Amino acid sequence: MKKELDAKGISVKPLGLNYEAVSVPVAGSIPGIILTRYDLSVTGGVEEAQQQLKSWLTNCSGKVILLGYSQGADVLTRLLHVTVLSGAIDGGANLQLSDRVLGTAMFGNPQFNPKNSYNVDTGYDKYLYGFIHHYWPYNVPVGIDKDFEHGTRSCCLPKDPVFNYSKANLKLCDNAPSTCTHITYEERGLTVDAAHWLANRAKNSVLAPGLQTRRHNS
Repeated sequence: MKKELDAKGISVKPLGLNYEAVSVPVAGSIPGIILTRYDLSVTGGVEEAQQQLKSWLTNCSGKVILLGYSQGADVLTRLLHVTVLSGAIDGGANLQLSDRVLGTAMFGNPQFNPKNSYNVDTGYDKYLYGFIHHYWPYNVPVGIDKDFEHGTRSCCLPKDPVFNYSKANLKLCDNAPSTCTHITYEERGLTVDAAHWLANRAKNSVLAPGLQTRRHNS
């Protein structure tokens, strides 16, 4: 994506988050302490993202592209559940986030909801949700705000137990972890497809030089 945009004269600066990520807990029976640690980690990621976005976007006229894989996708889902970053974050003015996000791509999202309009149809099971809905069905945001939906793609591969949670899918990865679909998004070309899509969104938009990108990893 950076190469495509650089060729068009659109400046790209990759930026990341500094927070303690933990492994996504998808075992059949997960102790509460592990679930709590994961949830606290994601919350920390969201808070870090809010602070960084406030800082970057207050001092930059460009826009951001958001990328998230696994826990990083969970962070983005919770981040984009609201459209305004409160001034209480840094003592400054409120910031309209929905005006500054050019596009978002997520992969293997634990928050996956098969009913969301921004899902990329990869042949996944449309009756299975992400593992978050299995363990926290009532108190976690289910999707991003509607203002972000048109510029978002959620890519999830069939039989990935993190986003298409089932005991059968989990067993497939337990038996052959090196071939688990959750770690094959780049191998199967989904990250490249998302990069082309995001680059086209940037090229087709009226952007000032200085487009920034944010990358979330877990």
